[in-house]
Amino acid sequence: YVIASNKNAPTQTVISGDTPSLTAALFEFEKAGLDAKRIPVSAAFHSKIVSPAKDSLKNVLESFTLHEPVIPIYSNVTAKPYPGSVPESIQLLVTQVAAPVEWQQIVENMKNDGADIFIEVGPKWALTSFVKDILKGDAVAVPSNHPKKGGLFHFLDSLGAIYCSGRELDFASLGIETVTVNPVEASTLVTPLGECDDIEAIISKHVSSAVKEVREKMVPIKKEEDVFVTGISPV
Repeated sequence: YVIASNKNAPTQTVISGDTPSLTAALFEFEKAGLDAKRIPVSAAFHSKIVSPAKDSLKNVLESFTLHEPVIPIYSNVTAKPYPGSVPESIQLLVTQVAAPVEWQQIVENMKNDGADIFIEVGPKWALTSFVKDILKGDAVAVPSNHPKKGGLFHFLDSLGAIYCSGRELDFASLGIETVTVNPVEASTLVTPLGECDDIEAIISKHVSSAVKEVREKMVPIKKEEDVFVTGISPV
């Protein structure tokens, strides 16, 4: 038994199943010249093998007070926004434990529904890479918190990438009344989508003094172990 459990992008699919079947599948992939490797995980997630966990998850979810979503949240099962009904949403959450993750279809549906900026909220940038692979430069995709960069620096890095793609940013919402921007002509500030796939290249070429000023006005407030909280200093 083998199933395509995570449909991440046109160039990456994760399969789940029983060990003998996975071993046989890996052999066939290698024989066909495909890049394939075993992922060390604790269970065959998003396959029928973990179906016994569904009842327990449903009991836990039904013990919470849940509400209808106020913004569209796309389901891994249907690749569409969760329905307004809480019981229906719970059933989808339970189903997804043993159902494939339709990530590629989710991204395509979000793009068709009007999304053209994808910001990965979380560590590293795996999903950002998937979005780029799926949409082929037809949207802005940026990570925001890679451990090697640090939360604050990478957050500002992301603002710079979005700003340089031609989007307007409300810097005042960060607590800054005025922001001075270098007098760069719009033609050099806006990078056409698809011309530069490397976020670092966009940043190094176009980041304006606006983002630098935001960073300068952010000061450390408190440090406890590895948690670093920042805020905006008075203008």
